[in-house]
Amino acid sequence: MPTWTRKKYIRLAKGFYGRNKNTMRTMAPRVERALCFAYRDRKTKRRLYREGWIISINAAVREHDINYSRFVNCLNNSNIQLDRKILADLAQNEPYTFKAIVDEVKFQNHWQDPLRPTVTYHDALAKGLLVQAPLDATKHVEKPDKLPYFGIRFEDQKTPEEIAEIKRQ
Repeated sequence: MPTWTRKKYIRLAKGFYGRNKNTMRTMAPRVERALCFAYRDRKTKRRLYREGWIISINAAVREHDINYSRFVNCLNNSNIQLDRKILADLAQNEPYTFKAIVDEVKFQNHWQDPLRPTVTYHDALAKGLLVQAPLDATKHVEKPDKLPYFGIRFEDQKTPEEIAEIKRQ
């Protein structure tokens, strides 16, 4: 317990409830406990801000076909010196600038998504990945007069037409 004056404790206990702001016996431990929480939460606040920045950067870079860990690794290997706070702000307020940064990071690190190989339209046609339909392939489909009955039908269950016939009788 620090050796502070009563005035110091009263000033620090301002806003406390009941005896915790009046009597020294309850005031001193409450003030010290509050100071411990204040110290701890100043550290936690920084941690939570960084966590939020990382979440927003991750969401933004996934739109550009790269995840957060690869982006940060490529960013550290490139000559771009931007911290997470600035990157998160750019991702939210300046999406075109952020896209330019992501593209520059990808270019400097020769990064290409291994799951999405780049194939042009003509290469896909040549490899047989796409089939080009003839121009007269559009056919007119006629609507049937009677739609089929969809749903679960048990052996003893009647169709809607049979139920309507029974109601008419």
